[in-house]
Amino acid sequence: MRVAFWADMLYYRIAGGTTRYAARLSVELSRLSNINLRLFSLYSREVIARLAQERQCPAAENIPSHLPRQLHYLLWLTGWAGRSAGMMDDADVVHVPWIAVPPHGRAPLVVTVLDLIFLLFPDYHNRRTRWTARMGLSRASRQAAAFISISHNTADDLMRLTGIPKHKIYVTPLAAEDYFRPVPYSKIRKRYGLEGPFVLYVGTLEPRKNLITLVRAFAALDDPGLKLVIAGKKGWMYQDLFAIVEKLGLTSRVIFTGFVSDTDLPALYSAAQVFVYPSLYEGFGLPILEAMQCGTPVITTNVSSLPEVSGDAALLVAPDNVRELSAAMRRILAEPGLREELRGRGFKRSQCFSWRKTAELTADVYRQVCRQ
Repeated sequence: MRVAFWADMLYYRIAGGTTRYAARLSVELSRLSNINLRLFSLYSREVIARLAQERQCPAAENIPSHLPRQLHYLLWLTGWAGRSAGMMDDADVVHVPWIAVPPHGRAPLVVTVLDLIFLLFPDYHNRRTRWTARMGLSRASRQAAAFISISHNTADDLMRLTGIPKHKIYVTPLAAEDYFRPVPYSKIRKRYGLEGPFVLYVGTLEPRKNLITLVRAFAALDDPGLKLVIAGKKGWMYQDLFAIVEKLGLTSRVIFTGFVSDTDLPALYSAAQVFVYPSLYEGFGLPILEAMQCGTPVITTNVSSLPEVSGDAALLVAPDNVRELSAAMRRILAEPGLREELRGRGFKRSQCFSWRKTAELTADVYRQVCRQ
């Protein structure tokens, strides 16, 4: 089966969740014997070659354009094809791993919806992001033969918010990378100045991640020897987070590491006493599985896809309840038996997911749309 895979997100300057999904999926799809995968991108040949090597992902074919990449993409949203028209005509199926609709000729289109944050929490995105996402989803809903969702919760949101029928939506859960496992962490402690026990969060700094609630719950523990490590790049609307840390007198106990590479993340997870993921909404929640594979007890919220991903292997709390979150952290920190129980459950839960399985389920979707 000839699959044209839209790969722009592989080459984003900062690799986020969309990049990780597209990169890992494209690698696993290319290993399936019945899939002939071709990747396409508007990025230059130089950028493609450099980042494909750095990120160990397949290199895409460059779509020639005399326009800046962003402008070319925005014109696609209005239906303009330009010189890219016909490039994917020989494909049996075109897969776009984000809400976008490149020119796809006669081939059936499969679109992955990672989340619907731009509809559920529009104030957490700027106007341009909201517009492009809404335009992309509108075009996709008219043209796509099938949609892939990464959780049942996101699939339900997609049906509820857009009216896309259930028979067109398929669920292909994600997985943590194999290198997330318990590893020695003395060097990582030294690198980030982490002496003593600490609570860990990993992810972007943005309002949806609910980090102000985490900081307030951490402050309520009132344990001078405990630190809170917030690992991730600055996203948007994060100023209030830094302000509350200062207001509560926690500047010496809350450590902002900035972006942490995948090379360092397994050791950071392994060193933490507990991993807390207090998000208000996730399309999946991959850091939960990363922490579990590293043997770190997990606390997360009881909303969106997070209970679906964590199963019975995490403590669940209401996202707006500071006292409940603080009590959950206190329990794990104070009860070695509970920590060990959650470690064991977490290892077992994380083994339910694999990228090979994700790729096979995705290939099943391709076969379904080709039969239609």
